[in-house]
Amino acid sequence: MTKKLLGNVAEQFNLGNIGQESSVMRAIIISLMIALAGVQACRAEKPDYKHYVPPQKDLSGPTFAGLAARGERKVYKGQELETIGMPCGGIGAGQLYVRGDGTLVAPTPPPGPIEQGFAVHIRTAGATPQVRRLSRDNFDDIGFIGEYPIATILYRLKNKGALPVNIDAEVFSPWM
Repeated sequence: MTKKLLGNVAEQFNLGNIGQESSVMRAIIISLMIALAGVQACRAEKPDYKHYVPPQKDLSGPTFAGLAARGERKVYKGQELETIGMPCGGIGAGQLYVRGDGTLVAPTPPPGPIEQGFAVHIRTAGATPQVRRLSRDNFDDIGFIGEYPIATILYRLKNKGALPVNIDAEVFSPWM
């Protein structure tokens, strides 16, 4: 059957006596014929393009209100800070992430935190000035809110009276 099939193909495409040629040529011709049969089979299947989303949504008042309502902001704390972060490097800035505790990290080799010196200097009347680095070493109640493209880091102390101000940092990923 293969010789007859190859002979018919050879006749149709003016290939001469291909039935006597090598097995490699036969394999090529058979592969092409199988591929063409697959193309024809694909053409035969017409996908069903029904539109399942109605053009008029007809959202009722409560449904629309539920979709438009703002939810509670999720503040990650404690152990959750170990596994959360957000990209904050823009185009051409390389890969740069802010971790849950507010430190910057470059995941590219060698991975690890980037040395940084972000700190606040607080002076209040009649008290010794305080310099606190924005890190876990100086704040024991850090919170992370990740709402891309902006991450908010809340630097707090468990002893509320030890610091007269709230310190928040906003880190963002610039868009172009």
